[in-house]
Amino acid sequence: LGITGEPGERIVIYDESEGLFAARLFVTLDYLGLAGHAALLDGQWAGWQAEGRPVSTEVPVVAGSSVTPRVRPERIAALATVADLSRHATALPDAPVALVDARPRAQFEGGEAGDGVPRPGHIPGAVSAFWKEDLQSGGVPRLRPADELRARYAALGVAPDDVVVAYCRTGVQASYTYFALAYLGYDVRLYDGSFAEWSAASDTPVARP
Repeated sequence: LGITGEPGERIVIYDESEGLFAARLFVTLDYLGLAGHAALLDGQWAGWQAEGRPVSTEVPVVAGSSVTPRVRPERIAALATVADLSRHATALPDAPVALVDARPRAQFEGGEAGDGVPRPGHIPGAVSAFWKEDLQSGGVPRLRPADELRARYAALGVAPDDVVVAYCRTGVQASYTYFALAYLGYDVRLYDGSFAEWSAASDTPVARP
């Protein structure tokens, strides 16, 4: 793709939706140690078009390059790790742990299961933070101002020094939450298996309000 990881290089990511898949790529780049070079285009493709910016139909010729990944496995949380954090979050109210559920509220509460979820509800100790609420209202998917985002997560009990794990149903919605929290400077991880894996396991508790 021509990515070199050299100082000064910028990787700008966008998609033609609301930024979910762009955020998913951001998580991948962070895992590879390249997120310091990466940014999401605020407003995505819809915002670019709405502002009347130039577009092209040409397919660019990209010269391949070599880059040495600096893999950061701690950015991805496994089920066992999340289970341990969940126990801490439920047993110790002041534990420096925050589990953030990026799904719609109805799925968090268990009123809706979602595809591939045999046991509806949420991971014990998690808070509900639907990913779309990180965006401003309106047709263009722009991120809310940083001070509003900080206030939003603070109101949910997410502290600046917490170890934060974002999850959803399959890890896609939570990728945007991951990006937003990383943008704010939180120490965030993605539970990639998310609730589809958690609810299908035989020995994991599921909470419902």
